[in-house]
Amino acid sequence: GEVGYWREVGVLAEGCPVPVPDGVAGETGVSVVEGRLDGELGWGLMAGGLRGCGVEPLEVVLAAVARAFGGVLGLDRLVVGVESHGRFELPGLGGVERTVGWFTGLFPVVVSSGGELGDCLGGVCGALRGVPGHGLGYQLLVRSERIDRVGGLVSVNYLGDVGMGVGGIGGGLGLSSWPAGLAVAPENHLPFPVGVDCGLDGDGLFCRLTFDRSWCAVEVAQALVDEVIASVGELVSWCSAGGEVPDAGVAGVGVGGFVGEGLTADEMEEILDVFG
Repeated sequence: GEVGYWREVGVLAEGCPVPVPDGVAGETGVSVVEGRLDGELGWGLMAGGLRGCGVEPLEVVLAAVARAFGGVLGLDRLVVGVESHGRFELPGLGGVERTVGWFTGLFPVVVSSGGELGDCLGGVCGALRGVPGHGLGYQLLVRSERIDRVGGLVSVNYLGDVGMGVGGIGGGLGLSSWPAGLAVAPENHLPFPVGVDCGLDGDGLFCRLTFDRSWCAVEVAQALVDEVIASVGELVSWCSAGGEVPDAGVAGVGVGGFVGEGLTADEMEEILDVFG
């Protein structure tokens, strides 16, 4: 069931260190650095080249983050917290189209950072597609104390195309420019030392890296975001040129399905009692 799956992830995570780069003694607070990949390569995340390669945009971004953090920090593998909007179809609960907002999910995956482009991307695809039920069960199990929370280095959130809005470019809804996080409420905190948000706007791909200044200096953070952008470009070019990803399962299978599909009846009843 899901309990066994997430406990196994926790065991794998124990072998993934969270290094602290030099030069941050006494630093506090949170900062943001940014990078961009404009034009054809940036928009390539939504182009047919990825579909022909059998991968999803989130998988490319996740592989780029793995390669960037592995290269800059010298890591063979790392724990990544994957954020999702949580708006998935759940049988018996009605359609999410009748609701407004996000049901934000955050779950850990362990990914390798080295190897050839195809091997790295294939490993990320395999890890992500092996997650049961969109990963939504992870937070439920943590909060019901059936499993321990898995710590890690970086969270990743692929926002998709935020430049179109509703009804096309300039539509009524799109990405808000209003402040969030610590700027809104001081008691907010980063779930991981670093958070990476990527998305597409009218010019291409943007990447924002939010980081705890007690973990790394601005120069290290900028090097990380620059490497993420460069890795996305390499991966998109490789996929568009007909690169073949090793068999890692069917796209969307591991990140779809009913959140409770891996739970026993007793496990589900216990979780519902906690929140009921």
